Amino acid sequence: MSMYLIMMQGQWPFGVDAHGALFLHFKPVIPDWLWKDDLSASFTFLSMVHVTYTVPTKTNSWTLGEANRTTLTYHGGATHHVSGGVIPSSHAKAVRAGQVATIDIHY
Repeated sequence: MSMYLIMMQGQWPFGVDAHGALFLHFKPVIPDWLWKDDLSASFTFLSMVHVTYTVPTKTNSWTLGEANRTTLTYHGGATHHVSGGVIPSSHAKAVRAGQVATIDIHY
């Protein structure tokens, strides 16, 4: 199970920046053969948040660089869009608190 989690979320998805603020940054290590035909891969984070990656082509995720955009959908339907792949503190805390239903990360 540990290897699967590292492949899907990266080794340390939560971090703290230089100012002490929490952030969430997924760094998947997904080989090209694990992408579905629709160029996505999904998993459940913290047993409650459905995370989906979408890529432009089947390739090893570690060659993709930074995500282009990330969308968080809260329970109740509200959404928040992030440019890139680093989810800032207030939203990282909401993920950790179980307030976010889905995270869609596009490369």
